[in-house]
Amino acid sequence: MQLRELLVATRAVRAVGGLTALTVESPGGGAQSRLDLRRALRALARDRATVQCLLDDGSVFAGTVDRVGADHLELAEHAVDRPRRRGSVSGVRAVVLAAVVAVRTLPPTAA
Repeated sequence: MQLRELLVATRAVRAVGGLTALTVESPGGGAQSRLDLRRALRALARDRATVQCLLDDGSVFAGTVDRVGADHLELAEHAVDRPRRRGSVSGVRAVVLAAVVAVRTLPPTAA
């Protein structure tokens, strides 16, 4: 079974179930220890991970995150069963970060 990761934008969370009676703060707990969406997306871009990007209107786009700006990401769209190569990219889509609900990594492909 392939491990997949799911990055969820906290502003998209409306409720969380299955909590215990204890609430634990993260170690350090300060603003410096928080991972924001842009930082996490930049890590995915650096790793050249193939992802599915789920938007608040139900749209789903797949490919590789090329760049992350202050308010958007650029997704190189390609077939998820192919690695990101110049010849396999069908287009580049700019996605407004405010519309991103979740980003899911997909299993690695053969290079």
